[in-house]
Amino acid sequence: MGYQTAKGRVGLTTTEGKSQAIPIPIRPAIPIASAAAKKRSTTAAAMGVMGRLRIFVVQEPVVAASCLIAGFGLFLPAVVRPILDSFETAKQVPQPALNDVVAGGTGKK
Repeated sequence: MGYQTAKGRVGLTTTEGKSQAIPIPIRPAIPIASAAAKKRSTTAAAMGVMGRLRIFVVQEPVVAASCLIAGFGLFLPAVVRPILDSFETAKQVPQPALNDVVAGGTGKK
């Protein structure tokens, strides 16, 4: 067994019937943050949405491109379709008869 001292942990071992103390230094499990790491954490906390977006694009370019494509996919039908519907002509074009369409597709008249 070992015991704790101010300088570190000391373990007791036996060699040829004699006890010897072997000093084992104690290190913290988590390294103490440096000044640069503290500065980065405060900068990240003060960073706005655009800064975080830039970091996301740099770290995950494929996911960012997929989100951009999905954004266009949601934007276009929601905006373009009502615009096209507003350009509706005053006179509607009549639909052709189904027999004429089938005859034109088969080549028979």
